[in-house]
Amino acid sequence: MAEKKFSQLTAKAATIADTDLVAISEDAGGGSYTSKSVTGANIKALVTDANLTTTDVTTNDVSTTKHGFAPKAPNDATKYLDGTGQYSVPASGGSSGKFGIADSNGAYTYYSTLQAAITAASSGQVVELFADITDSTSTAVDLKAGVIIQGNGHTYTHTSTTGNTFVCPTTGTYEFMNLNIKRTVTTPTGAAIFAGKSGAFYHEYTMVFNATTVQYNFTSSSGSTVFFDTISVHEFVIDGLRAISNGSGTMIPLAGRVTSIKNSYLENTGTGGGFSAENFSPYFASIENCYIKTNSGTAYTLAYSAQARNCTGISASGVAFSSGNVYDSYGFSNTHRVFDSSVAYNCTANTTTGSCFYATNAFNCFGQSTTGYVVRPFFTLAKYFNCSLYSSGSIVGYDNDWGASFYNCSIVTEYNNASGHAISFGSLNGTLQFINNYIQVANASANCIKGSTAITAKYTNNNFSGATTSVNANVTQGTSNSEDSQGNITI
Repeated sequence: MAEKKFSQLTAKAATIADTDLVAISEDAGGGSYTSKSVTGANIKALVTDANLTTTDVTTNDVSTTKHGFAPKAPNDATKYLDGTGQYSVPASGGSSGKFGIADSNGAYTYYSTLQAAITAASSGQVVELFADITDSTSTAVDLKAGVIIQGNGHTYTHTSTTGNTFVCPTTGTYEFMNLNIKRTVTTPTGAAIFAGKSGAFYHEYTMVFNATTVQYNFTSSSGSTVFFDTISVHEFVIDGLRAISNGSGTMIPLAGRVTSIKNSYLENTGTGGGFSAENFSPYFASIENCYIKTNSGTAYTLAYSAQARNCTGISASGVAFSSGNVYDSYGFSNTHRVFDSSVAYNCTANTTTGSCFYATNAFNCFGQSTTGYVVRPFFTLAKYFNCSLYSSGSIVGYDNDWGASFYNCSIVTEYNNASGHAISFGSLNGTLQFINNYIQVANASANCIKGSTAITAKYTNNNFSGATTSVNANVTQGTSNSEDSQGNITI
């Protein structure tokens, strides 16, 4: 290449401008030169990524006072470039993990364990799961009141044979969203999915579940529950729980405190029950808008002071509702009792071979059986007001030793058999009353009211249908007085 030389250099400003000219002379050969010039813009355009070479020099690194190059990478995946221009390890958490907490700008800090994430979180923050998790440790995760656990549809599986899965250490609200919680052990020792803090006195726990399912397979009854309280004065409020069990224990056994469960679904495919609240006055339990299904266990054990409203109780061979006050609810038991020792208001009961109302008082209720009894008083003189009681293949009301009283009821059996009586009661302490009822049988040889032994019953203003002998000879009329001038009768 021909030799090139700079010529006619003139002084320029400290910073070259795009319009500045730099004159050069190019050798044209034969001792002659050709004059040319280069602009400042041409010179500056020569600095590109293609012709830029960097070295291990920190002079032009970024800092808090100037723009610059990124510092040389430290070859350490646990560090990040922080706001001071240095590579640092996060105060807690890392740059990746199965759990994360987002700050106000949406930037995540990641953690390797759920416990580490919950410990770092503040009330109101959300701990998120980014993968399915399997935890084999026996140490329960200490939850933090006000911290939300967002599962993002993932499953948290706890495989330990001992210990609880989660512990609620303080009063407050604990919320789970879009999470599947699974406990795989079948014979746990002192285990529950959620537990109150051991040794703590009087905490009020509000458990909120949104699109969250708890699934476990406890086959032993000792400590085999969804919720287990170590102190009897703790209080639970449970909202939106979906839990499935295949165990012999009661899924939610709560004793001696105010408890509220609502909008929840419980299913026990084993031999255990669904919900149980023991009766310790003045404490009581309230359960609303819930669906509980059991195989052979009791769906709802309410005790005398507890209440169930707008609930459904289903049991294949167990009791649907035991004790307590039940409002606006539906119950079914295939072979056992639907309502047992309860007071039912505006409820519906269905059974195949069991009993709809067993030792139960009912107001404005409907009961239907196939071959079972609709009413079975047993050890109580139960009362039925404004009820519709129907059987397609059996006696509507039956007991050998006890009786019941019916007011403004419709009592109908379609059991077309000489033994298809509407009501059949035996000896009892006290007298029966049948006031203002409609009583119908399908077979003319059956009785509307039958005494299997000699009994006394006060019956007046009833409409009997279908029977040749409406009241059989074993029943003595207990009403002997006449109407007064206003048509009143004292019974």
